[in-house]
Amino acid sequence: MIPALEHALKWRRLDELSFFNSALKSPPGLEELDECTLSKSLLKEVDKFKNLRSLGLGGQNLTASEVLDRPILKNLNTLKLKSVGEIDKILNAIVAYPNIHELWLIHEGTTARQLEPLIRMKNLSLDRDWSEADKKKKFQAGLPACKLTFESVYARTLWQLLPDNADRKKRYGPAAEAIRR
Repeated sequence: MIPALEHALKWRRLDELSFFNSALKSPPGLEELDECTLSKSLLKEVDKFKNLRSLGLGGQNLTASEVLDRPILKNLNTLKLKSVGEIDKILNAIVAYPNIHELWLIHEGTTARQLEPLIRMKNLSLDRDWSEADKKKKFQAGLPACKLTFESVYARTLWQLLPDNADRKKRYGPAAEAIRR
């Protein structure tokens, strides 16, 4: 086990654990800078945290089965997913967990069709990146039992790692100036 996790296992009041920065979103194109690479053995260690109520998992290397085979899912109120592969399989299976009341989908690129299984979940709060084509109101009509959240908060410290301002503006448009401030 990683020494930091071994130490954290002793914290009886630890109820939230995330393997990516769940407080701030990284600028476009730099998402991998705030994600931990999760191995299968590390995921097994996460299940030892019996008091967790919120878990954040991220990385393209994660498969649906690696996420869904976690016994800890039965204890969670919040599941935060970032750039996880096979999101369709996860969304179809997550409805079997009525204990999950908050679901974060960050950098998943989900569509309305992919979110349809969530209609069956009661009292779900959903946080995802919203595109211009399908804004929050459109989804709210299709998911009446869900509370939807729109956030576009970026980590300014990571933004500084991008090239100079001119290239930043060319690459990312008006958002570059808003994030820089």
